[in-house]
Amino acid sequence: MRPKQTIPTLALILSLLALAAPATAKGKPQRIAVVDIQRALNQVEEGVSAVKKLEKDFKAKQKDLAAMEEGFRKLKESYDTQKLLMSDEKRQASETQLQRKFVELQSVLGKHRQDLAQKQAGATSKIVAKMHAIAGEIAKEEGYTLVLVATLDNVLYNRPEDDITNELIRRFNRKK
Repeated sequence: MRPKQTIPTLALILSLLALAAPATAKGKPQRIAVVDIQRALNQVEEGVSAVKKLEKDFKAKQKDLAAMEEGFRKLKESYDTQKLLMSDEKRQASETQLQRKFVELQSVLGKHRQDLAQKQAGATSKIVAKMHAIAGEIAKEEGYTLVLVATLDNVLYNRPEDDITNELIRRFNRKK
């Protein structure tokens, strides 16, 4: 476990224990469910179609970037082969042009990455919100007092019967 995550994880565990104590003292056993949201996102029909759409968009942008990179590469090759024959003034102008093209390429790459991240967040946030609601329904119906999102960092073990991911996926796909 990474040091920065240790304190929040420890705080979460202590909070869970503090919540569990009063209910256990009243004679009501705690039921804790887990759900793997990432797996659910990758398996629900809406998530699969969102990924396909994002991949299509990514490929189109990747094509544009590849064309820009090729143009930059050709310009750099031309400069490299001719730089010894250029005057200082011409060489400096060519270097300035190369630097501008490189900065432009990096800027476009950064914008594409940011745009893709925003689209991904937008697409997944709607799906995850629906999943949270469905997980709440399952928890109420099944008598769970707490539902944790299972990741490698926060759930080390859970009983398979307390994993509601498959039921979440089934209900999500049924609701459409």
